[in-house]
Parts: sequence; C-alpha cells; structure tokens
Amino acid sequence: MAEIGSTTTVVSGFSDLAAAPRLVGQGQGPTTVEAGDVRQGLKLALADLRANLGTEELEWQHIYACSSAAGGLKMTVHGLVYDMTARAAREAALGAGAVDWEKATSSVIQSMAAASWSKRSTVAS
Repeated sequence: MAEIGSTTTVVSGFSDLAAAPRLVGQGQGPTTVEAGDVRQGLKLALADLRANLGTEELEWQHIYACSSAAGGLKMTVHGLVYDMTARAAREAALGAGAVDWEKATSSVIQSMAAASWSKRSTVAS
C-alpha cells in the first residue's frame, strides 16, 4: 500500500492478506511532485522498505496507492472530445483532493487545450 502525501510517500508491506493480514514493514521517501513524476518517490520509499526488511527483493500481486496531498499532485488528460475529457478530468482531480480552479481559469484552460491541439495537428501534418 502506498500513500503519496504532499511531502512524503509512505509504503506499507503486508502479508497473509487472505487469512490474517499482518503489517511486515514500512518505508518512506520524499514525494517527487516537483520532479514531475511521483513514481520516483515511490521507488525511493520501496527501496527504504527493502532496507528496513533487510531484503534485496519485494514481491507483490497488487500495489494500491492513494493520495493525501491536498491538490499538490498534477495530472494530465488526453481525449478526443474536449467537453467529455475536461469533465472526466475535473471529477478525477477533485476526487483526488485537487482544488477547483475551473471557474477562475476556464478560458485559460480552453486556450491552453486549443494551443496544445494545434501543436499536435501541425506535428502530424
């Protein structure tokens, strides 16, 4: 289980999930939002967990992640229909704790999307 916070990413390892779940260890690393990829912080937290457990390898069937970073994470969405894509992105971002800036910046967002679309169409042609 990974929890990606505003400043720290924490991973918790469990065993015997089906029978009697047991916490076997935790690791942490800095959240790497500023680097543009929170997976870097996740890798650091997993390395810390390996060190804390004294093992070279970790095995898992599933890894679950959540975020408690109140709007600190950034996301990008890509879609074919602007209205549907923007609505889905907004719902996903708000569900992850993002701040709703839509009313203040909707024209900025639309102009950025239009600029991004025109760059892609010129590259494709």
